[in-house]
Amino acid sequence: MFTYHSKCGVLSALIVTLLLTATAEAAAVMSFNLRSNKVSLPGTAMASTEQAGAAGVYHDNWNDVLASSTGGTTLSAGTIRDETGAIVNGTTFSVTGPSFPEQFPGYGTGTTKMFSGGFDIGPKASSSDLNISLTGITYATYDVYVYSVGGSSTTRGGDVWLNGFLTGARKSLRHASTRPNLGYTEANDTDAFDNLTAQGSYLVFRGQYGSSLTLDFEAGASQRFPIAGIQIVGTSVAAVPEPSTLVMFGVGLLCLPASRLRKKSLRV
Repeated sequence: MFTYHSKCGVLSALIVTLLLTATAEAAAVMSFNLRSNKVSLPGTAMASTEQAGAAGVYHDNWNDVLASSTGGTTLSAGTIRDETGAIVNGTTFSVTGPSFPEQFPGYGTGTTKMFSGGFDIGPKASSSDLNISLTGITYATYDVYVYSVGGSSTTRGGDVWLNGFLTGARKSLRHASTRPNLGYTEANDTDAFDNLTAQGSYLVFRGQYGSSLTLDFEAGASQRFPIAGIQIVGTSVAAVPEPSTLVMFGVGLLCLPASRLRKKSLRV
């Protein structure tokens, strides 16, 4: 027959087990479609049902990032959605930089629209041509995808710096085909763009962590570097106990005084 004290002991053991085996929530994806408000080439945002993205991250609910030719824009906290359409609380997305020489507004649907829109930066400058920053990222670990608008296999491309222009991790991208680039080919070259031979339509920084990040873009010498889209792909999030687990934890704490009284009585 279980006593009050033995019941508390069993309950405490159950609580410890639940806390130790709490699993991480399924990580999500935030997708951002870059486009301009260029009057001569009107375009529209991607509909929530339009899908785009490389293999494994092909999703809908792309967030619309609309900026003028003379400045950037910010998606404030409470406005960004993940691939399910749910609001991602606390995350912000900002674009800053010098004036963009040309912008593509986006046309077609899905992948075609994502690749056809973008900010066309360059040629190579002495400083970052374009900066994108995110804050309030809730994923414990994540991958960063960067998509570039197709235009020319020889005169489009540049360097992307993660978390520090000229000091952070660098990858380079040269376009694999002309615009719109409907294929997904990953470029994985860490050499400077001017020495680059590998081609592709997107690149990935894998295994990242931290609640904020920056991306700096530098066009190659005598090049243009149109940026079409960004994806932050969560690979894990911190394990958080369910509310019911927290209630059980509180009940367990109530057992502690009784347990201490029992130990004291045994010593008398």
